[in-house]
Amino acid sequence: MRGDHILVDVFGANRLRDEDGLLDVMKAGLDAAGARSIGKHSVSYPGHGTTLIVFAAESHVLLTTWPEYDTAFLDVFLCGRNCEAERAIEVILRFLAPQREVVRHSIRRDLPAVKQAAWARPPSE
Repeated sequence: MRGDHILVDVFGANRLRDEDGLLDVMKAGLDAAGARSIGKHSVSYPGHGTTLIVFAAESHVLLTTWPEYDTAFLDVFLCGRNCEAERAIEVILRFLAPQREVVRHSIRRDLPAVKQAAWARPPSE
C-alpha cells in the first residue's frame, strides 16, 4: 500500500479562528479525497491558535493555526488505494484563501515492502 503525505505551509490565510468551519472543511476535504472521516479533536491555545485533527480510516488531516500571524500548517496523510490527498488540500486551501503556500509532497513507499526490507537487514553490531 502506498501513502501520500502532503505538508503545506500557509501564509496570509483567512478564517483561522473559525474552529467549527475549519473542522467542517477538513472533513469535506477528506470526503473529496475519497477518505472516510472517523473522528475529530481540537485544542485551542488562549490568545493564539488552534490545533485541529480529523481522523480518517486512511490516516488524518491535521491543521495548526497561528491567526496572529495569518499562518497555518496543514498535514494530510492518506494511504487508501482510492484516496487522492491532493483533493483534500484543494478543498481546504479554497476555504483558507491564502496569499501564498509552500507545498511538500512525499510518497510513502509500499508498506509491505518497507517491512520486508526492514526485516531483511542483518542486525547491527
